[in-house]
Amino acid sequence: MKITVLDDTRCHLGEGPVWDEAEQALYWVDSLGPTIYRHDWATRTTARWVPPGESIGSLTLRAGDGLILAMDNGLHRFDLSTGASTAIAEPLAPIEEAHFNDGKVDRAGNFVAGGVHGNEGVLDPQPVCPMVRLNADHEITTVMEQFLCFNGPCFSPDGATLYVNGRGNMQNIEALPYDSETGIVDEAAGCILIDGINPDGTTVDAEGTLWSAQWDDHCVLGISTARGMNGDITGRIELTGQVVSSVMFGGPDLDIMFVTTLGKPHWGTTPEAKDAGAVFMIEGTGLKGIAEKRFAG
Repeated sequence: MKITVLDDTRCHLGEGPVWDEAEQALYWVDSLGPTIYRHDWATRTTARWVPPGESIGSLTLRAGDGLILAMDNGLHRFDLSTGASTAIAEPLAPIEEAHFNDGKVDRAGNFVAGGVHGNEGVLDPQPVCPMVRLNADHEITTVMEQFLCFNGPCFSPDGATLYVNGRGNMQNIEALPYDSETGIVDEAAGCILIDGINPDGTTVDAEGTLWSAQWDDHCVLGISTARGMNGDITGRIELTGQVVSSVMFGGPDLDIMFVTTLGKPHWGTTPEAKDAGAVFMIEGTGLKGIAEKRFAG
């Protein structure tokens, strides 16, 4: 196994990596830049854009052109050719001290995203943020509620299970039946997949194993979702000293693990390792990911 840095970019808070199979490019954000990055695999060059606003929680590519951004001030369309940002809606506006955080596209092409309560001066988040779903017609519905810090949404290979964290003690990952056509989550039939960890961004590999960036534990954990061994830790990849924030499979064969990290102090955590804030590439794991869907709208 080999761990290297992708490029010379160093983020304040790297987040939201998305590998786009059509473009053969990796997108990610510096949430507090706020800055959008795109690394072209063929040329190994990185482009950047600075949209208006204070923060970017996450992004996704559209089926047509451009991006959808979940920002501090709402959901936006972003034109990569002009740098123009167009507001879609501000579903978190009524919630004081809330802004968008993580997000991901489901297997049917809908974008789900949620909020985090608080900021650098408010370190006691309250369970007041929703998870919302943006469909292809730009209709927004509330899917779940009571998040302190919505994080780590991803979907099983068949799309029928949503994995998410950020409720309760924020040390667990929930597994919930999910209907990608309607956006309905069956919370009563869901469960805590694993507890007592420090989960941030997550993804799944082609076999359905969940890979979770561990914010304070300097590693990415592999967590089994197979029946009969739910929540078993089946792998641990160390990134010594790094505060890891999210993870995504990519590369031409979807066999490279890209990991974003924290580069400067944030919410009481101060990174000290060399190359803090970089995107790391983990190769030679024998794992393979699943191509991410684009937003259908």
